[in-house]
Amino acid sequence: MSGEVFGNLVQAGVINQLTVNAVAVRAPEPPRELGPSRTLINQAPQLGLLDRLLESGPRAAVVTGPRGSGKTALAQHWGNRHKERFPAGQIVVDVDRYRGDNGVEATDVFARLLHSLGVHPELVPDTLDGRAKLYATKVETGAWLIVLDNVGDLIDIEQFVPASDDSALIVTSRRARDDLDDAVEVTVSRLDPEHGLRLLADASGREEWAEDERHLASTVIELCDRMADAIKLAGRRLRRVRGLTLAELASEPLGGGAIAYATKHAEGSYDNLPERDRQALRDLVALPGTDFDIPLAAAVLGVDQATAQDIVNELADVYLIDETPDGRFAYRGLVERFARDLVRHEIARQDAVLRAAAEWYRSTATLADVMIMPPKRLRAGELTVDRDDARQVFATDVEALAWFESERANLLAVVTAANERGWHDLAWRIVDSCSSWFLKRAPHDLWTALCERAVDSAVHCGHKRAEARMRALLARALWERGSFDPAFTQLDAARAAAEQGEPAMLASTYEFTARRTVRAASSTRRSTGAGGRSTCSPRSAGRAESRSRPASSARRCWRRAGSTRPCRGSPTRWTESRRWTRRRTTRRWPSAASVRSTPGWAAVPMPRGHCSTPSPSCSAAMPTCTRCATCARWPRSPTTRRPGGGSCAGPSSSTSCSATRRPTRCARCSIGR
Repeated sequence: MSGEVFGNLVQAGVINQLTVNAVAVRAPEPPRELGPSRTLINQAPQLGLLDRLLESGPRAAVVTGPRGSGKTALAQHWGNRHKERFPAGQIVVDVDRYRGDNGVEATDVFARLLHSLGVHPELVPDTLDGRAKLYATKVETGAWLIVLDNVGDLIDIEQFVPASDDSALIVTSRRARDDLDDAVEVTVSRLDPEHGLRLLADASGREEWAEDERHLASTVIELCDRMADAIKLAGRRLRRVRGLTLAELASEPLGGGAIAYATKHAEGSYDNLPERDRQALRDLVALPGTDFDIPLAAAVLGVDQATAQDIVNELADVYLIDETPDGRFAYRGLVERFARDLVRHEIARQDAVLRAAAEWYRSTATLADVMIMPPKRLRAGELTVDRDDARQVFATDVEALAWFESERANLLAVVTAANERGWHDLAWRIVDSCSSWFLKRAPHDLWTALCERAVDSAVHCGHKRAEARMRALLARALWERGSFDPAFTQLDAARAAAEQGEPAMLASTYEFTARRTVRAASSTRRSTGAGGRSTCSPRSAGRAESRSRPASSARRCWRRAGSTRPCRGSPTRWTESRRWTRRRTTRRWPSAASVRSTPGWAAVPMPRGHCSTPSPSCSAAMPTCTRCATCARWPRSPTTRRPGGGSCAGPSSSTSCSATRRPTRCARCSIGR
């Protein structure tokens, strides 16, 4: 049997004999991603507004306020308070983690939601429309609570509202949103002095403040700018630092403001750390991206993963770093300022840490790339690992793809940093190892940004092979985004670079050009032939129609390189025997349209013996035959003369082909040459 298997589902091609051993699969548990409730002070009005979601009215709420005001804590507290009203599940997505150069793409947020909804990664659609429809189908029934945290102003949140009347959507944002109709608007602002005093008392473990302490506590509140998160940090420091009094805390030269106080809080926690953990704090803040995991921390700290886990846990225990719901670690904004200030003069140390991180990303991305695509695939760099090496890190290709998805923002940051520091050879090699992820599911804006930096690095280091490969990948990303003219420009530059290198890379660029131009020409003919406007620009369509040699050029380059690699610009596979062969995947012979669109089709003899019912001759005077009008196959009879490259399933009404020994256009379908 041939086909694909997804769990206990089989999409079969040819079934000869099949035995299925079904194993009972336990239904997945509903997602519970809210986390523990946090302390809330003076949020009764806001909680009352959110309670309107339980009524038969609006199904969405927008919580707005400045950073550190407690928006996320409010959403978590309300969700835990009413979680029994949402038995289907509660899903929390930090939208800010999916931010790229052009903001946040809704496709990435939908992918994260579908993952929490139990959709297999291979079944997630590639398009925004497909993911939105699948998400709407999943949350159409049942009672769901969806929380989108840290939503910016570039993403449309209307499409995330569940259709079920029993479901609810909560969005937290630092800016006011007016693009969601009938949504409950909740504003979380700075605390008033009285409630700030109460929050500071709760965070520091006090019941209430004495009369002589209220003034000092009020001073601390104002130093924290009456922001909930900063006040909590102050209370935790007062509780943890032994012997620290409120008077000492209030008299310290903090400078005022939440950032100033948070920096002082971090300094107090930092002073109590051992030297090993202090050095780790200074090193980890130099990492690119938004968060990190234990393997990366171990690589840059030069220790094993168990030791790195202990160090990171120590830093998390004193609130210098936070653990994310997916088990990764990150600096929060107020504490990160203090950590970066520590290393502002340690330029050489920061570069060493960043270089170690870039090397780790290159090696890990290479292992993930090999796990997803076979090692024999064409690459710009030399491959020194195989599948056995990759399996020591990634069990399956799905796990490797998941690693790329979790590191997407960090990959862009590390490639950008390597490019800016002149580590050009390292920058393009990281991007080259991401090519399998690009071809599977990488977003086009991130793909384009990475390839642009890789092209710049390859040009700077003078590596023509890498430049050709990176430009070809960039052209594909531009093509998929609809930027046809820039894509052709990159392809021209890729061939120019490949002509100075080895024939195999030159053949790859011609192959890629053929695939794009044939597709563009075919799309243009179909759209204009149907009476509609072409999807390609006039310039792109003209260039696609005018290019007639990429596939044949690719075949020449592959033969020069001593390879029988398939010419993917041609719909069929070329071999050294100069004969058409079956496709490797479908085992089918080329179709009529495929043969017609392939340069040099008339000079290549087609195989015989594939049909027992040939169609009438293409002309009365020439003893050749065309494909069967019913099945579009060539005649089976070994005595029948092989055709000269006919490309139509129907007979031609002209007899001129007997003079030229070539078939003409069919009067019925106008196919021919």
